[in-house]
This record gives sequence, C-alpha cells and structure tokens, in this order.
Amino acid sequence: MDNCVKIIRMGVDWCIGIHLSFGNKDFLVLCVYLPYECRQNKGDYLNKLAFLNSFMESCNFTSIYVVGDVNADISNVNSKFGKHQSQFCLEHKYIMSSTLMLPHDSYTYNSEAWHSTSRLDHCFSSSDAHGSLSSMNILYNLAISDHIPVSFSVKVERLPEVFVGNEGVCQSNLNWSNVTKSELRSYSIKTEEILRKVVLPNEAIGCTDPNCANMKHKVDICTFYDRIIRALIESGKPLHKVVGSSNIKLAGWNMYVAGFHEQAQVATREWAQAGMSGPDNIVEHWKQHYDALFNCICSEQMNVTVINSTESISVSACE
Repeated sequence: MDNCVKIIRMGVDWCIGIHLSFGNKDFLVLCVYLPYECRQNKGDYLNKLAFLNSFMESCNFTSIYVVGDVNADISNVNSKFGKHQSQFCLEHKYIMSSTLMLPHDSYTYNSEAWHSTSRLDHCFSSSDAHGSLSSMNILYNLAISDHIPVSFSVKVERLPEVFVGNEGVCQSNLNWSNVTKSELRSYSIKTEEILRKVVLPNEAIGCTDPNCANMKHKVDICTFYDRIIRALIESGKPLHKVVGSSNIKLAGWNMYVAGFHEQAQVATREWAQAGMSGPDNIVEHWKQHYDALFNCICSEQMNVTVINSTESISVSACE
C-alpha cells in the first residue's frame, strides 16, 4: 500500500494532496480548508480558488477530487461564497459531485449556536474523476464535531489509463491506407478491449425528456462520449508514425501562458482588494464618461451636428 499512496505537499497550510496509483491508473485527492464566509475573507477565498484551479490545470493528473470544508453553502441563495463556488465550477468545467450524488435534503454542518444545518463540505471533481465515482455518503454516525465526515468510493477500473510517452511525437493524422491487416486486427482487438471498460449510462441514455435538465444525465453523457474518444485515440497510438526521438522537449502550453496567468492572478487580487466592482459600477462609470464627453463637445466652439449611434468610439484603457 505504501507504494500506491504518495503525499503531495502544496506549500500551503490549507491544502494537501494524496496521490493514489494502481498500475497505469491513478487519481489525486486534494483536501482543503477554505475561509469562512464574511466580507473580510472574500479576497482570500477567491485567491484560494484561483490557486486550486492553477494547480489542477498545470498538474499531470486528469482524475482529481477536491474535498473538505469549502465553507460555501450553494443551497443558500444568499450565500455569496456559494455563488462564487458554483461560478468557479461552471467556468472551469468542474463537477459538483457531492451535489449530484448526495440527497437534496442532506447536510454536512450542524450549527449548535444557531440550531441550523447546512452543506458547507463539498466534493468537486474533474470529468474523469466524477465518472469513476460509485458512491458517496455522509457519515452522520461518526460525527464528533459540527462538521460531519463524507466518504466516497472510486471504481478504479473506470479510471482512464495513464501512459508515459517516450517514443517521440506522433503525427496528428493517421494514414489508414498504410495500415497492414495485422495492424488493423490489433487495433480492432485493442479498441474492443478498452471500450468494454466504458460504463454505459443507462439512465441518461434511456431518458425520454427532450428538454431534460437533469445535470447528472448531462455529465454522464459527456463523460461517456469522452471515454469513447479516449479509447479510440489510445488504441490508435501504435499506428501513428513517430517523428523525432524521445529526447525532444516540446514547449507546453503552460510555458506560453505562465506570464499572462501570473498577471491575471495579480489583477484578480487587485480587483478583489478594490471591492470587486460589478457591472452596475461599470455602467455608471461609462455613463459618467459619455456625459463628460458630450459636455466637452458642446462646449467647443465648433459646429457639431449628429453623432451616429452606430459609429464606434475608441476609448483607451486609462479612460
């Protein structure tokens, strides 16, 4: 078991990673504790979400679970942190697994002071990770504090296989006219072998509602097709011609966007510190800008007739 489990230090005191590997299958669990909801913690909360997204996008894992005290009650329409959490998952295409798999009336937090219950502890995951979940439960009988533990089970056989590429760079297009009968037969056998491991979402496929709004159905269908595509790509790898050697280093996407990503994080922090002005403030700012613009035009000693509303007006960033 020691060879299967590895602790990943994140360099922060509110998050730690646990990497579990089983042969050519693996997944990562990030255990987090995010700030409680209050106005003073808003910037810190958003920064921590940005930290998580940055790590999840740049790491080499496709199956990632984020679990713990997220301190966001997404069921409460008045919870601003809940809205931030929901928007965060929507924008970055993470799945709120706990919302989809736990009963609607369940809770993970019991406030003795206010005699109320809420769902502050969550599990959100990547698409591959969510598709491998088999169950999730709230362990009410093990509660020894205000927060109630949550458990989930992962079907390892559903996890996508991970292969380390060391044979160079494959061509993007496969020339089927150059494939021999023996290679085609091997491709067919490999494809069938991988497709057998793809779980068929019977409930989602059997849904007859043309306007179905069930989020679980949507996620299951997307995961289903994604794994079919992965199966076809994986079984076709041996048929690709290899260009170059294993010593070639390719510049990854992160190399190009790292500087811009850092600038965006700095801008986000400054925006948060400035009070995170929303659309209303922006509209008011533009109204004031145009009022000043037209007042300036009217005050000039020149014959200004009509400004067409369809004409474009260039405004610099400082304006």
